[in-house]
Amino acid sequence: MVKLPPFLPNLDQVLKELVTAGVDAIAAMDSIGPVMTIDIETGRPHMGSPDGSGYLSGKYILPVTLKYIYEITRFVNLPVVGVGGVTDYRGALQMIMAGATGVGMVSAPMLRGFEIFNQTAAALRAYLEKRGCKAISELKGLTHKRAADRQPLFGVKAGIDPDLCNSCGLCLRVCYALAIEEEEKTYRVLIERCVSCGLCESVCPVEAVFFS
Repeated sequence: MVKLPPFLPNLDQVLKELVTAGVDAIAAMDSIGPVMTIDIETGRPHMGSPDGSGYLSGKYILPVTLKYIYEITRFVNLPVVGVGGVTDYRGALQMIMAGATGVGMVSAPMLRGFEIFNQTAAALRAYLEKRGCKAISELKGLTHKRAADRQPLFGVKAGIDPDLCNSCGLCLRVCYALAIEEEEKTYRVLIERCVSCGLCESVCPVEAVFFS
């Protein structure tokens, strides 16, 4: 199994050469970097390498990894292990739907302990049962199928599920279009003002925001 670094130029050609060389599987991807953060009191970089740089990993790179898995599985029909950004069952499902055969978790167990594996597995089983799936392999590559018949999302507007909303108010705070208003113990979207930017969805901690 060959582990690919991110942002490879000519990815399709690299993958063809790996197949020709006889690889059995691909793992993707590695941490993103080098990156840097700086202490504004001293001006010194925070990280511990000689030049103060380091590599970005964990949940923040999940969207990048998903796109990488999606592209890899467009070009080759090999088992792919998705690694980079999975912290719970939702991330694992997205990896599988993007085309991964298996999923790796590294940062999450380091930070939260090995029990995260059992928690993720239990949540996956519950999800599959609710969806009526006998095996998670039924979801492999689902995004490729959905993308093929997907239409551009013109005219979609945000909505807020009052049963899920926890009244945190983050959506109201970030809505620069003033399209969200407080209503009793929840919030609602003023459709005529919504510009479909997605900020409200990105900050909602309970996934109460949807688009339709």
